Amino acid sequence: MQIKIDHKKSFAALFIFIIIAFLVNSVLIRSDWIIGSDGLRYYAPLRSFIVDGDLHFENEFRDFNPYNHSVEDINLKTETGYVMEPYPVGLSLLWMPFFITAHSLTYALNLLGFHIPLSGYSILYQLFIGFGSIVYGLFGIFLMYRISRRFFGKSQSAVSLITIILATNVLYYFINEPTMSHIISMFSVSLFVYLWLLDYGKRKPRSYLCLGIISGLMIMVRYQNALFMILPLFELVKLAINRRLIQKSVFKNAAIYLGTTLMALIPQLIFWKIIYGHFLVYTYRDITLNFFAPKLIETLFSSRHGLISWTPIILFSLIGLYYFIKKHREIGYLFLLCFILQWYINSAWEIWWFGHAYGGRAFINCTFIFVLGLAALIDRFRGERIYLYILFSVLIVWNFSLMSQYILGLIP
Repeated sequence: MQIKIDHKKSFAALFIFIIIAFLVNSVLIRSDWIIGSDGLRYYAPLRSFIVDGDLHFENEFRDFNPYNHSVEDINLKTETGYVMEPYPVGLSLLWMPFFITAHSLTYALNLLGFHIPLSGYSILYQLFIGFGSIVYGLFGIFLMYRISRRFFGKSQSAVSLITIILATNVLYYFINEPTMSHIISMFSVSLFVYLWLLDYGKRKPRSYLCLGIISGLMIMVRYQNALFMILPLFELVKLAINRRLIQKSVFKNAAIYLGTTLMALIPQLIFWKIIYGHFLVYTYRDITLNFFAPKLIETLFSSRHGLISWTPIILFSLIGLYYFIKKHREIGYLFLLCFILQWYINSAWEIWWFGHAYGGRAFINCTFIFVLGLAALIDRFRGERIYLYILFSVLIVWNFSLMSQYILGLIP
C-alpha cells in the first residue's frame, strides 16, 4: 500500500505545532520561568556580563530563581573569588542576538511608558531566550533532514524525522524546557555532521577550518559533544594509513582542524581563567566518571530515564542502524561508534540518569543517528510500510501520554 507524504506540508505543520505549543506553554503556564532549571546556569554568564558588567553570579542565583531550582551555592567561591559555574558558555554566545533584541525592545517599551524591568528576567527576555532555543532547534531539524536526504528519499526522511521528534523526549525539550542545552546541542551536532558529510572523501583545508569552528561551538554547548570529533579525525588517520606515511598535507589538515578547534574554544578558556584561575579545569567537582563501571544496561533500560524504556522508538532506530550499515558500511560504522561513545560516557557519569529529566536527555545529541536508523528501517521494509506507520503512531501516542503525565507531575 502506497502512502504519499507531502514533506513540505508535514514539516510546516511540525514547526507551527512546536512554536504554538511553546508559546501556549510559556505564556499561559510558565512565563516567569522559561529560563529555569539548568537554563539558569547556562544563561547567567550572558545576563551578568551585559546587565551587570561582570561575571559574578550571586544575584542571578539568589534573586532570580523564584522556584528554587538547583544552582551553584553562592557561598562557595573559587580561588579567584567567583561563584562556581560548571556549565560551558556556548548557549550564552548563541543566545546573545536574542538577548540584545529583548533588551532593546524592553528599553523601547519603557520609553513609551511601560514599566518592564530591564533585569534580564522579565517577560520579553524569558520569551526571546526560549524562542532563540526553538529557532536553533528547528534549524537542527532542517539539517537532520538534509543529512537523511543524502541516503534516503523524501518520504523516508520526512517520516523518520517527524516520528523521532514526536515520539522522543526531543519534543519535551522543545516546548517545556527549551533553555536546557539539549535542542541546541542537537543543532550544533547536526550542523557539524552536515558539514562533515558535505565534502566527505574530497575535503580541502577550508573544510577542516569550518569543521574546527563548529567543533569548538558544539563543545561549548555540551562538553560530551567533543566525542563527535572522531569523524574528521578518522578521515585523517585513514588518509595517512592509505598513503603509508603522514604526508605534509595530512599533517597540515590535522593542524588546521585541531588548531581552529582550539581557537574557537578561546571564549571558554578565558571564562575558565576568570572564574577558576586556570585555562583548563574540571568543573564538575563533586561528580566523577566511573570509566571501569559504566551503567550500560541501566542507561538504556532503567525506569530512571532509560533511553529505550522511556522512548521505545529508539529501539527500532537502533535496529534500523544495522540496515544502514549494510548499505553504507564505513559511514554507518562511524555513526555507530559515535553512539557507542556517547552511550559509554553517559553510562560512566556518576549521575547516569542525569537528575531531573524526561527520558535519556543526554542522548539528544545523537538524534541524527536515530533519524538515519529509522529511515533505513522504513526503506528496508517499504512493502510493509503501513504496519510501520501504525507502530510509529502508537509510539507517538505513548510519548504524548508519558510526557503529559511527567509535565503534570503524575510521574515523579
